Amino acid sequence: MLASSLSLSAKPVPSPDPDDAPVILTPKPGPAPRLNGPTISGARPGHPFLYRIPCQGTRPITFSADGLPASLTLDAATGIITGTTPAAGTHRITLHAKCPHGESTRLFRQNSLNDLDFDKKASKFNSLNFHATAWFRRCGKGGLGRLAQ
Repeated sequence: MLASSLSLSAKPVPSPDPDDAPVILTPKPGPAPRLNGPTISGARPGHPFLYRIPCQGTRPITFSADGLPASLTLDAATGIITGTTPAAGTHRITLHAKCPHGESTRLFRQNSLNDLDFDKKASKFNSLNFHATAWFRRCGKGGLGRLAQ
């Protein structure tokens, strides 16, 4: 009964104006390799590890790494690192990408953390914890009551 009392009317959708077309302002990437992405990765020791090196540039690109732990291997053609997460600690790896148009180098840290350390370090980067810590540091010993004064 309610449906019969409603009337729906469709309005035609206006055709897009060519002058209003979106304009892309981001420059196109150059032909030389450029390593992108995070500079740090965290995982628990002994677990499977998989990381694809993010890189732009004209292919083919050859990848290499200095300081790669023995439990990890790099496929030079694809830039994929696989293996088992190494023993606990911070492993500093220098990633390299090379093609006929140039080369790029970037430092990458692989953090292997056991369960307890992983949870403690992760909580340091929790945004709520970060902001709460900064808030209480500003308040000093008086806590929240000090701000109300």
